[in-house]
Amino acid sequence: MATKSRNKGLFIVWTLLITIGLSGIASIDMWFNKYMQSDFYKTSIFQDKMYYYMDLLSENELYYIPIEEAKKNITVTEKEINDYRYYYGDLNEQIQIIKSQYEEQIQTAKSTGSTEAEQLYTDERDKKISDITKNFQSNEYVEEKIKKEKARQLDEYYQDLQNREYEYKDWADSFQYYFENKKTGEIITNVEVAPGEKIDSKLNQKNTKFLRDIHVDPKDEWEQHYITLDSPWYEFGYKDTVATEVSILNNIKVKRGSFEGIIAVPNNLNANSMINKEVDNYKSQQKQAISFSVISIISLVASCFLLLTRRSILTQWENSFYKKVPIDIGIIFLIISVAVGIIGIWGVIDQFEIHLYNEGSYWKGIILFGCLAWLFISLSFIQISLLYKEKLKGDKLFWTKTFVGKCIKTVKKPLLQLFSSRTPLTKLILCLIIVFVLGISLMATLIEPVLAPFYLVAVIIIGIPVIHYLVKNTKSLNQLVLYTNEIMNGRKVSDLEIKASSELTTLVETINTLKNGVIFSQNAQAKSERLKTELITNVSHDLRTPLTSIINYTELLKNKNLSEEEKDGYLAIIDRKSQRLKVLIDDLFEVSKMVSGNVELKREKVDLVQLLQQALGEYDETIKASTLDFRVTNQEPSINAVVDGQKLWRVFDNLIGNILKYSLEHSRVYLSIKQEKGQAILQFKNISKYELDDNMDELFERFKRGDTSRHTEGSGLGLAIAKSIIDLHEGMMTIETDGDLFKVTLALPVNEQRS
Repeated sequence: MATKSRNKGLFIVWTLLITIGLSGIASIDMWFNKYMQSDFYKTSIFQDKMYYYMDLLSENELYYIPIEEAKKNITVTEKEINDYRYYYGDLNEQIQIIKSQYEEQIQTAKSTGSTEAEQLYTDERDKKISDITKNFQSNEYVEEKIKKEKARQLDEYYQDLQNREYEYKDWADSFQYYFENKKTGEIITNVEVAPGEKIDSKLNQKNTKFLRDIHVDPKDEWEQHYITLDSPWYEFGYKDTVATEVSILNNIKVKRGSFEGIIAVPNNLNANSMINKEVDNYKSQQKQAISFSVISIISLVASCFLLLTRRSILTQWENSFYKKVPIDIGIIFLIISVAVGIIGIWGVIDQFEIHLYNEGSYWKGIILFGCLAWLFISLSFIQISLLYKEKLKGDKLFWTKTFVGKCIKTVKKPLLQLFSSRTPLTKLILCLIIVFVLGISLMATLIEPVLAPFYLVAVIIIGIPVIHYLVKNTKSLNQLVLYTNEIMNGRKVSDLEIKASSELTTLVETINTLKNGVIFSQNAQAKSERLKTELITNVSHDLRTPLTSIINYTELLKNKNLSEEEKDGYLAIIDRKSQRLKVLIDDLFEVSKMVSGNVELKREKVDLVQLLQQALGEYDETIKASTLDFRVTNQEPSINAVVDGQKLWRVFDNLIGNILKYSLEHSRVYLSIKQEKGQAILQFKNISKYELDDNMDELFERFKRGDTSRHTEGSGLGLAIAKSIIDLHEGMMTIETDGDLFKVTLALPVNEQRS
């Protein structure tokens, strides 16, 4: 018996030590952040006081502006007038808003026969409409309103400045200062300096406790003032306001210029000065914070030592009633105890800070919150011990002993049996039967109130889930009906996402899939029709142009009066256009064969690096004659692949030719080749001189060109042929754009075995 009493006593002491230790965390933080310095003048507390005094000095001495001068500088900008005038829209909009505000009051007054009230509302409405109309008729009218409000705001500012003047006087004997205006040479100081005497002889490290050079610039200490002006109209019974920025004082300060100087705390301070009081307060607060910190650290260390040496202080607790309490109910009680304990600790911390920073004793509050924290921390540890020992230790299925777990276990099996393997119609009928039975039970409960607890449990466990199931599925079904109607009417809608029964979810997923399939088919069909039309148009244009030239020059050759020189010129043109026509037809025939797969590749081992260099060599003179700067990078001296060298050379030829035709003058062209993961990766990058659109994949279509005006030479089949050749080699060709950057990437499998 004596051992149990001793253990309980040790537990009380242990929880008291923890409470003191946790409560002292705030004092430890204050100690490290505010009270570590032995010199008060190096602390953040003094820095705050000094900067506060500098604000007072700036307002009352350095940049003091008489109110008459400030009011003379009041101006109103065009923007302020427009902001004020159009805050709620244009004139008609504001008039309509005011009319709508008063319409109900006027109609009510009419219906009640109150002529006086009707006239009052009408006059008030008309007055506001008249005032707003004047706002839009005259800038001077609005300007006068804003000026009056700015003058009133200045009056309030100077009244506040006057009210704070006593603070400036209280701090006047704590600091000495000497400032010189860099613009005007004006000296502002409270130090007596004889003519020719330097300020350093008065304010230096020897005769001051604190000394600092200070630069004061109104641009750095910009203070924006905001005032509230009456808006053009009001809510009924309430004023509405518009925020307006006032920079009158700031502008005057800037004109005065900056100050350079010194601020110091002299050695020979008055004993009753504000700084001396702050030093005394700091030392007192420092002692208390350090004492509380040391006590809290010792308490935490002692509590840890006590727990390690006497673990029985936690494991001693037993309670037969607690064994019957479900785990989740016990956890709720534990959370409440911990929360109240934390509130108690916060209260101790808060009261301690108030005690430090304010005069008077706050120990009663500290003791009260400390006892509250101590009590509930003790209860928390007792509950943790009982929960672990009685409920959680070695029990992997502890959740089944919770109140919720027991309720779920009670209703889970019958509900699963009721709803499993049922059709949606059967589930609906079962739900309606349950709702009907609950309705009958409600009537029975009203007759026999003693049944109310049982009915409430049935509603919570069965009724609410069933009603939730019905409401959720009904709502989802309604969404599904609206969704299908939108699809049926041909509107574009995003995929429907619902959380309902598995049957409805599956149905929605199926409808989404069907809808997306239809949209994809429609888009593909529209694109196919568009590309077909463009193909016919482009083929007609590109074939007709040389054919027309051939016909025209043939007609000219029929003229017998032509000289031999003219005939030779016309024949040369006809020959060139014929060759152009032949190239177009050959390219079209070749790309058609490749698309249909009627092409046989003559594969052989080829060095891709060398093949690329050969393709570049064919254009060597053209490249040198152009303004383009070609940069070729190959990470490996050779990359061998089994390919059709002739056709792959055609790909390189097309891509380099396109670069020369479509690149921006005086830009760089980057070509690179490397081997990576069993593939040869080739990249061609250039800056396009034509604007690129987003449909880059369509460049692979036949007769598509980057030059949509079709002024450049070319068949428009180069990329289509190149893509087909790469596809025949089981490779990949992609086009990417970033602004005007055009990049083509080729990926070819590196395989040295002949196919």
